[in-house]
Amino acid sequence: VVLRMLSADPALSRYGHVILDEFHERGLDTDLLLALLVARRPDGVVVMSATLEGDRVARHVGGPHLEGKGRLFEVTVRHLGDDRGLPTAKGLEGRVLDGVRAALELDGDVLVFLPGKAEIGAARHAIERAAWADQCAVRMLHGGLDLREQSKAFGPSPRRKIVLSTNVAETSLTIPGIGVVVDSGLVRRTEYFGGRGFLSLVAIAQDSAAQRAGRAGRTGPGACIRLWGRGVKLAQTTPPEIHRESLVSLVLGAAACAAKVTDLPFLDPPKPHAIDSAQAELDALGALSEVGELNEVGRALFGLPLDAPLGRM
Repeated sequence: VVLRMLSADPALSRYGHVILDEFHERGLDTDLLLALLVARRPDGVVVMSATLEGDRVARHVGGPHLEGKGRLFEVTVRHLGDDRGLPTAKGLEGRVLDGVRAALELDGDVLVFLPGKAEIGAARHAIERAAWADQCAVRMLHGGLDLREQSKAFGPSPRRKIVLSTNVAETSLTIPGIGVVVDSGLVRRTEYFGGRGFLSLVAIAQDSAAQRAGRAGRTGPGACIRLWGRGVKLAQTTPPEIHRESLVSLVLGAAACAAKVTDLPFLDPPKPHAIDSAQAELDALGALSEVGELNEVGRALFGLPLDAPLGRM
């Protein structure tokens, strides 16, 4: 929505300030927004995040780094796995059962982070077959559920609630009553290679692990049970989408705002080969003029809430 506003008003002159919240998620749209705003009106940008490298971002935007300490209750972290390697999907159901069993010895409802719908379904089936299943009410939370099903994760339950969730619950949502987080250490995210994007199952980074653990300390002291060894070294930060996804939407969005990706001040500049690949794809879709500007087809694609190839169809 804001990119479309920028395409009509290049500096968003109607507004005194623009706030980019949850910036650590580093989506393509927010990275493009920051680059456009820093280039056009750096004095009116506020970037907010609970886990981002604040000093680095402050230097990039040319502003002060202000830190506000929110109240987070103490979260005790416990590791169930060994130190032989990064979190893996091998034997995941059994490890989730061990983690949930340990969580039920503590206070509060349980939030289990899993990488996707398939793993959530398998974990639910395993928990419902456990000898202690009658103590619990299993709830699921992922993007494939309708709102009625999703709402069950937030409602009260006469039994201990076990919420099996993707990382949708990592930052965007607060589920009442959560006292224990069980973290698989896995996420399914997009990768980009050879001109194509694909989903891959990978270990989370330290910033994501901290976010997940924090969900147990929102309303009182809590605990986090991690299904990997204490000595395992996770990557420090999650790579931004600009380095792991197709840049077609980025190039299209920049062109719609009368800018070239190569001229914009990105916090993490995109790879030249990824820009070339995106421009070639947009050329093939008939979205760019000979000088690289949006033509009528490109403007129509920008106005659709679809990936460019689907929009062209």
